[in-house]
Amino acid sequence: LVGEVSQGMWISTFHSACVRILRTEAERFGYTKAFTIYDSGDQRALIKRLIRDHGADRLGLTPASVSGKMSRLKNELVDVDSYRGQVRESDPNDVAFYQLWSDYQAELARSQAFDFDDLIVHTVQLFRAFPEVAAVYRRRFRHILVDEYQDTNHAQYALIRELTQAVLPEQVPESAPPHERENGLEAPALTVVGDSDQSIYAFRGADIRNIVEFERDF
Repeated sequence: LVGEVSQGMWISTFHSACVRILRTEAERFGYTKAFTIYDSGDQRALIKRLIRDHGADRLGLTPASVSGKMSRLKNELVDVDSYRGQVRESDPNDVAFYQLWSDYQAELARSQAFDFDDLIVHTVQLFRAFPEVAAVYRRRFRHILVDEYQDTNHAQYALIRELTQAVLPEQVPESAPPHERENGLEAPALTVVGDSDQSIYAFRGADIRNIVEFERDF
């Protein structure tokens, strides 16, 4: 209906959009564009091996409990380095979990791989570490629509915040029109669709505050 202009649209999940961005920008953080993505089976097999190597099964740690806790922390944008400061040294389970998570992330890096949760986390970290990269996508996407917004978690919220910031004049490339180079660009327009009464994914990190506090935030 709208013609060729629609070819510039991305219509995807959060995760698949982040894969496209990460493959384009992979070399900035030491990965190749051909990185792999661990599915739940790959993740479980790796965690199971690490638990066995550490003898953590004696503490009652299981692949399901370890992967679940890692996922919850990643959805809150807590990475393994920042978690180190939260470890309760008096709690053997907490110490063992940290060691497992640390080795897990190191193994992913050695294998040039991400797990599902890493895709959004690393995209947010990419935009924060390289503002000029974030500016490329803020210029690229001038209108953003998020469906089922009541089911977004903190990491997804942070990604939206990164994409909906103004572009500063110094972040505009030389090839841009003169008015952009002089004034920058205002923040992209954001539309979300959702219903707070239909929020059913709190168990996997969805935060109802994202939609309840939308008007305050944006």
